[in-house]
Order: sequence, then C-alpha cells, then structure tokens
Amino acid sequence: MACIVEMMILHDASGYRHLGEMLTSEGLLAYFKNGPSREPIYPFIISISMHVGNLLSISYQTVQIFIQIFFLFLTQLCALFLLKRLKIQPFLLALIILYIGTSSSLVNSAFRLYSEVVTYPFVLAAIYFGSLCWQFVQDSRVSQQKIIGTTFLLSLSFVILTLTRAIFELIIPIFFLPFILLALWYLIKKESRRLKNVVILLLVAITTFYIPTTLYKLVNKKYNGYFTIGNTTSATAFYGNANRRTRKLTPKKILAAFISIPRWSFCAHILDPQECSLWSFVQSDHIGFAQADVLRKQLPEDQINKMLTKLSIKSILKRPFQYILLMEFQSLKMLFWEYPAMQYSSYPNTIRKFYDNKLYLYWSIIIPPLLTFCALCFAIIFIWKNKKNLISSQDSPDDALTIMFFILILIIPYTTTFALVSILDRYSFPIVPLYLILIAFMLQKTFKKSLH
Repeated sequence: MACIVEMMILHDASGYRHLGEMLTSEGLLAYFKNGPSREPIYPFIISISMHVGNLLSISYQTVQIFIQIFFLFLTQLCALFLLKRLKIQPFLLALIILYIGTSSSLVNSAFRLYSEVVTYPFVLAAIYFGSLCWQFVQDSRVSQQKIIGTTFLLSLSFVILTLTRAIFELIIPIFFLPFILLALWYLIKKESRRLKNVVILLLVAITTFYIPTTLYKLVNKKYNGYFTIGNTTSATAFYGNANRRTRKLTPKKILAAFISIPRWSFCAHILDPQECSLWSFVQSDHIGFAQADVLRKQLPEDQINKMLTKLSIKSILKRPFQYILLMEFQSLKMLFWEYPAMQYSSYPNTIRKFYDNKLYLYWSIIIPPLLTFCALCFAIIFIWKNKKNLISSQDSPDDALTIMFFILILIIPYTTTFALVSILDRYSFPIVPLYLILIAFMLQKTFKKSLH
C-alpha cells in the first residue's frame, strides 16, 4: 500500500517538506538560522527519507510512508503491552490492536506528511513508564537503580514528544505533579525511604527532560532570537480564538458554535454557512494574522507575541464566562477523532470507497465519540472510587488503577491546553490510542462475565 499511496503536499505539509529539504541540502545550522522553525524531530525524519530516497532513486514519500507505517506498528505494540497489563481479554485486546491498524484517522495520519503519527507510541510509552514509576517509588523491594532507569525512559519519551509537538512541554509539569504531592505526603508521614525514592525520581526527571530541551531552546535563542522549541504562531492563534469567542454573540451564533463541534463543515450543512464561518480555523487565523500585521507597524518583531497575548487576556476578561463556554465546546471536538474522509493523500478507488461509505460516515460521527465520552466518565468514576488505593501502605498500587490514573493525567491537560487556543481535527490523534485503551477497559469491566 505504501507504494500506491501518494502524499498530497498541502498546508502544513508543505512547511514540513521545506524544512526536510533545508536539513537535507543545507544542514542543521540553516535550520536554526532560518527559524524559529517547527519542532525538529519530524523534519529530521523527512530529511532521512530524502537521503534514503536519493540513494535508492525512489521518491522520499515512499520511504516516509514506510517509516510512518513502522510508527503505527510500534503504536500497536505499545498498546499491546498496556492492554496486557490491564489484563484485557484476548477478544477485546485483538479488536483494539486491529482497530489501531484500520482506523481511518490513524491510517490516514500514517499516509500524510504531518507529525502526529510519530507521537503515538511515545504517548503510550509515557503512560507505561509513568505508571511503573508510580508503583516503583511505593514498593520498598524495588531498587533505586530501577527507579532511575524507568524515570529516564519516561523523561526520554517526553523529550521526543516535546521535540515533535511542543505542547508536551506544558503537560510534563502536570504529569509529574502527583509525584510532587506524593513526596509531600511521605514528608508529612515521615516515610524516609519512600520519600527518598520520589525525590530521586523527580531529580532524574527534571535533569533528563529540561537539560536537552533547554539546550535546544538556547541554540534557537542564539541563532534566531527566540527562546522556544517550535515556531511562534501560538500567540497569533490565541488572539484569533480569544477575539472570536469574546465577541457579542447572538443565540444563533452560539448554536452554530455548538453544531460546529464535530466539524465546521457539519455546521455548514445544517445552518447558513455564513453563521458557521466564525467557527472555522480559517476565520480565527485571519483575525490573528491581521492583528499581528497591525502590530508590526507599531512594535519590534520580538514584542508582537507578548502584545498579542496581552490583548488576548484583555479580551477574555471582558467576557470570561462566554469564553469558558466556547472553550468547553472546543474541548468536545477531541471526542470526534474518527474521521472517515481520507484527506491529504491520494488513495486507490477501492480504499477510498470503503472509507467514504455513508454507513461508515454515520458510524464514525456517532459511535466513537459516544464510546469515548462514556469511557472517560467510566475512568474518572473508577479513579474516584479507588482513590485511596493510589497510595499503597505496603507494596505498590494496582496496575489498572495507575494506568487509568496517568491516562487521565495526560488526556485532561492535553485537551485543556489546546482548547484554550484552538483544536483542529488532527490534534486529537496522539491521544486516540489512549481513548481506545479506555474503551477496552470500560467494555471489559461492564461485560466482564460475557467476555470470559
């Protein structure tokens, strides 16, 4: 299939291709000097594909597709480890692994030039190692060397995630917050052995994550003046969304915002497209970039993002409840992760007809979002009912409890951070494997007897 699918280079994909070409022909120094560019790992992978393609006299796209299929396979393997730790029954386990390899959203992401596919296995790895770390620091039988090694692998997963999608830099402090609270708990209880374990874990996590990411940002600062990992368009997007969410809205525009949750095109089919246009990312980008152009006439370039952020906060404070309501609408977009249309790639007719089937379309906008919502609620209730068991007085907490806990610790801030600014369809893809694990866990617990 990799040999018969062709990537369509549109929108962000053209930027990724350009960066890959720059790394291939001019090297890493040009990448920094022409920055701040996008996060480096995905363009670096593209440059590898270009080198291999030149060596074999084939298109770099073919090589890139094979690499991305490998990441999808790696995702299935990581999901398998987690599902086995959850003791999911073989039928459900096989179903989830199969679905990861056939989901239109996940498969399509492997056949287009966007970075999300690289994050899938490392998100699962972060959950796996995070849950192990939580158990290890509470188990007196586990050596400190084992804690250090597992923490290193956890931090390494987050370094790769952050250098692929910079949003994970904002999530890692929240991910480690439970460990900080656990350290305080052990300090109060005067459990010196376990306190020492948690302190060691936090020191290893801080050094192994922040040293490489800070060094990368310092290099960016040296060559292009920005202490950042990715590009600097987030402030523009923040302003565009803050502006449209805090305008004086009619009930019809609020209804349009609600109907746009699955997709903007869904709203345009039901209501007047003009009413829905405000909730298209195209409109918010237009608002943000227009304001940035105005500020360029008044301020130095390095002051524009600060001013955009300041203006965004000022807008939010005028209508905070309206902003929060529309932010909640935006966060619900993460539930509509299954998308039947195979976009940004050219597929054979037989494959396209399968995924474009109307039955598949109706199924994808009803069943996956409903199952995902129920699975999230089920996991929250499960954690709440068993919250006292998260801290064990003897050895270590249950596998299922720790895995569910850290899945939520990752999903909730990931969704909230994007919802503060804007959510595109593809932003949900990195957490889709986590959704599927939650769904498997819910189904097993709900239909336990019939699955045996």
